[in-house]
Amino acid sequence: MYRFQSPVDIVGIVIMNGGVKEGDTVVVLGCGPVGLLTQKWAYFKGAEKYVEPILKLIKEEKFDPTDIITHELSIDRGEFAYEVFDEKKDDCIKVILKP
Repeated sequence: MYRFQSPVDIVGIVIMNGGVKEGDTVVVLGCGPVGLLTQKWAYFKGAEKYVEPILKLIKEEKFDPTDIITHELSIDRGEFAYEVFDEKKDDCIKVILKP
């Protein structure tokens, strides 16, 4: 199991394990620091498209991006939310923190 030190560590592992290569299409859901770094690293590895294919599916109602949300918690439970996500407890995929 990996222990990450920074968002850059996370992105490096994702890009290396994901096998991103020249000409690939990469979909990044979320434009926080990790999402933006993932887009940049994918670009440096040669990926050409990032969002267009998935946006088309969303507009055509063939894909619902909210399906990956497994947990919604109050922002004051952020530390617990990170633990659940990091340790993949309760089959966690995506956590949404609400104010």
